[in-house]
Amino acid sequence: SSGINAEYGGVASRAVDGDINSVWGGKSCTHSAKNKDNFWAVQLDQEEYVRDVIIYNRMDCCSERIDGAKVWIGSGDDWTECGTIDSNGAAVISTTCDAQGDKIKVTNDANYLTLCEVQVITFEEENPSEEMDEE
Repeated sequence: SSGINAEYGGVASRAVDGDINSVWGGKSCTHSAKNKDNFWAVQLDQEEYVRDVIIYNRMDCCSERIDGAKVWIGSGDDWTECGTIDSNGAAVISTTCDAQGDKIKVTNDANYLTLCEVQVITFEEENPSEEMDEE
C-alpha cells in the first residue's frame, strides 16, 4: 500500500493490517495531512474482478472526514471511479466497483484521509454475469 503525506504516524500500511479497530489510539488507522490531492492506494497481487471496496471508518471522532472521498479501480495507467463516499457517520462503508483492475485508490481532496481498514471483495470468476448451466 502507498499514500502521501502520512501524519501522526498514520502510515499507509495500517489500512491493510487486518485490524478493523476504528479508534485512532488502536494504531490501525492511516492519517494524512489536510492537503489537496490526498490518496491511499494498494496494488493487488493480480488483476481481479472487484465487486466492492469496504472501508472501515474512524469512529472515535471525525467520521465525517471521509465524506466526499472517491474510490477508484485501476488497470495499467487507466483509473475508473467506483463511487463517492457519503458515510452518514457509518462505521463501515461499502462502495461497489463491478470492474476489472489490479489496484485500488482512495482519494480525498482538501481534507484529511483516515482509513482504519480497506477490504477488496472480488469475484471468483472473471465474468460474474455468466451463470453456469446446471443440467
